[in-house]
Amino acid sequence: MLILDQLLVSEEIFEKKFVCNLSKCKGECCIAGDSGAPVKNEEIKQLEAEFENYRPYLTENGIKRIEKNGFTSYDLEDRVHKTILLEEGPCAFINYDKKGVAHCGIEKAFLEGKSSFRKPISCHLYPIRESGIGELTAVNYEEWDICSDACALGEELQVPVYKFLRDPIERAYGAETYQAMDAYYLSKKSQLMLRVFLAIILLSFQYEMNSQSKMDYPIYFAYKVAEMDTTEEKRLVFFLKNFDSFSIDSISIKGYCDDRGRKKINDTLAKKRAETIYRIISSQIKYSIPNEILAFGAVPLEGELKIDSQRTLNRRAELELFYSMTRKKTSPPKAKIPSPPIAIAPLKDTIIDSSTIPNIKNFLQSAKIGESINLKIYFKGGSSELTKNSAPELKELLQIMKDNPNRNIKITGHIHRANLKEGEDGFDYKTRNNFLSANRAKTVCTYLTNNGIDKERLSCEGMGSKFPKNKNPEDDRRVEIEVAE
Repeated sequence: MLILDQLLVSEEIFEKKFVCNLSKCKGECCIAGDSGAPVKNEEIKQLEAEFENYRPYLTENGIKRIEKNGFTSYDLEDRVHKTILLEEGPCAFINYDKKGVAHCGIEKAFLEGKSSFRKPISCHLYPIRESGIGELTAVNYEEWDICSDACALGEELQVPVYKFLRDPIERAYGAETYQAMDAYYLSKKSQLMLRVFLAIILLSFQYEMNSQSKMDYPIYFAYKVAEMDTTEEKRLVFFLKNFDSFSIDSISIKGYCDDRGRKKINDTLAKKRAETIYRIISSQIKYSIPNEILAFGAVPLEGELKIDSQRTLNRRAELELFYSMTRKKTSPPKAKIPSPPIAIAPLKDTIIDSSTIPNIKNFLQSAKIGESINLKIYFKGGSSELTKNSAPELKELLQIMKDNPNRNIKITGHIHRANLKEGEDGFDYKTRNNFLSANRAKTVCTYLTNNGIDKERLSCEGMGSKFPKNKNPEDDRRVEIEVAE
């Protein structure tokens, strides 16, 4: 069981697979059963207030039933209000599509922008059901035979219950609760994969192998937390104990965090996460081995995963363990691991070396269309935010544009990043998006338009790392102006 603040989350939420298959079940969960769905007191008020908005999405029988008997009925056994049912059994709030599939009329109105209330959270969360245990809330999986098609589809697609119910979970408990669930599931999955991997390794040691091997091992953390939770710590200890009888040559620990927060705070958090791993390793490995601790701060958002999933995976430390594929003959002498220096890999402020850049005034007066020049512009590291050192160059460019009203320019931003794919850009810590070079060009363009330059005379574009100058990264981090028609 997973405990999250006031929630007790059943393991079945992670182990069971579930994806609604309406083409097979026809929405049977809205039809079958001898009572409606639990409704909270504040939801009753919303049902009443939004009635006229979702009324057109209900059946005539449903409308008559609600107008006669109200929106809910009180269940004496469960001591809770529940949605009202039609006399023949189905929920009064449903409607049917042309294929005979039952849908929630309240939700349909919401999805079409006609109502602000989606539907009772108990309906949205199904097959999760809540129950009270003192001041705590138990979150359990409810198995119902009419959902067998959903279970079959979930198994086929390998989608756990909690992943299928991401939207209602975030609606009911918040995005951070879902992220914690996701991290917990990933840790369970990693532990299973680790057991299989280690079993293969142990079998391979039936043969003597003298080559060095490396294993990468991730450890995940909760949001803004530098200490490991109990599950992750147990998983790490289990991992290390399986290497007890083999020769570990060196360990590298790398700390990371997600993209939210200021750089200084992120660097410190990444460092503390790496140090947490180091302390646990020190307590488990009773002999001296070379170690390296690095903190890399925030990890930019990239790739095709949803933002929350990326951030969950980025809140981590990585353990690189180098070991020899040979059993140790004797145990090394017991000694405490010396504390290695902590190295932070910071983002430096982007400073363009302007010693060889021609004068802007001379350039704009004599340059031909298509010719370009570097600006003496300074940005904060990994950001489109200008530093104070940029002011003289910007003021000079502004004045020259005013003195030469017939000159139009194109402003292009460039960055240094060797591993970018075609069409990709860098991550901008100021705007929190992946358009760093474009944002830097736009910053210069905005400065000019805010100070009286007609926007028709300007254009701006981000070039990413498509046009590197040479092997010096500082030469690639630049903003250029190009004479345009």
